[in-house]
Amino acid sequence: MPTTPPSITALPAPPDPSDRSTYNARAYPWSVAQQTLATELGAVAANVFANATDSADSAAVAAAASANAYYKGAWSALTGALPIPASVGHSGSIWMLLESVADVTAHEPGVSAAWQNLLESGPPSLLRSARTSNTMLTAADKGKLIDITSGTFSQTFDAVATLGDGWWCYLRNSGTGDVTLDPNAAETIDGVATKALDPGQTIIVQCDGAALRTVAIEGVGNHHVIVNTGNGHGSTNNKIRRFTTTQGSAGTAISYADSATLGSSFTINEPGIYEVMYADTRNASIPLFGISRNSAQLTTSIGDVTADSRLGVTHPPAGRFATLSVATRLAAGDVVRPHTDGTTDSTEIYVSFTIRKVGL
Repeated sequence: MPTTPPSITALPAPPDPSDRSTYNARAYPWSVAQQTLATELGAVAANVFANATDSADSAAVAAAASANAYYKGAWSALTGALPIPASVGHSGSIWMLLESVADVTAHEPGVSAAWQNLLESGPPSLLRSARTSNTMLTAADKGKLIDITSGTFSQTFDAVATLGDGWWCYLRNSGTGDVTLDPNAAETIDGVATKALDPGQTIIVQCDGAALRTVAIEGVGNHHVIVNTGNGHGSTNNKIRRFTTTQGSAGTAISYADSATLGSSFTINEPGIYEVMYADTRNASIPLFGISRNSAQLTTSIGDVTADSRLGVTHPPAGRFATLSVATRLAAGDVVRPHTDGTTDSTEIYVSFTIRKVGL
């Protein structure tokens, strides 16, 4: 029960520096009274804290008593509408309903914001769920760390409408296998049908009730395309180089296309920092080649295209190979091309183009 705060003794008259006749007589009693005041203020502060603690405890007891008085049993056994006040048992805890719901089965404690956990205090817990194979992620996985410690498989998700707006979890690939994130049916993640979770990557997956989206926390994953062996230029886009061989390709951040008419193109699917390298030559005379981004001047020499679409250009001696390397931030939807003056004609394997995601 709260108690009345202790009283504070009135202070004596203070010494007045302008009244020399009373200053000495008042100074000592005033200084002694300061110690008494400090002690009494400490007692008042302790009383206020004790009363505040008692009030908080009383509120918790009252909430528990109210929950107990309106306890409806296990949430899993309930159906239909549930008005307030009401409380249920679920997942080892007692939950109090904060608002009336039309269908209690659609509002799971711990998932729906309609409930308050009466037994929880302090920061929310982060539960870890380790796995080596697919188990579909559901509403019950909200807020968990899904730690994939090994295995190569597709990680599936319940329908976004079932997960609901506000559902989220951490996903970490702490193993060495390639994991593919595969939403339900035709649903998407970051606007695409599937997404790679490469070894070393940690992300947050969030649901807004219509689609899944990700936020990268750690690692960029393995996203690259490497092509080699020159193969002329596009017949329509006659300043865009082509290649014969795909030496390597991984991840989903880059899409590569090669067309007899349009030449080769590398479309960026994920924003981030990319390293782009292009090696080429011309056998007979001095070539001009480089790298363009989102250029509409695909029949114009790289040296004459607008500067904002030119990532880099080089001009090596005739018959000599040169390598141009650029690191830059690219946006989703950007299209990068090996862009020349139309004279590079080598068909050697050393003619190559590499694009790799290196940063977020």
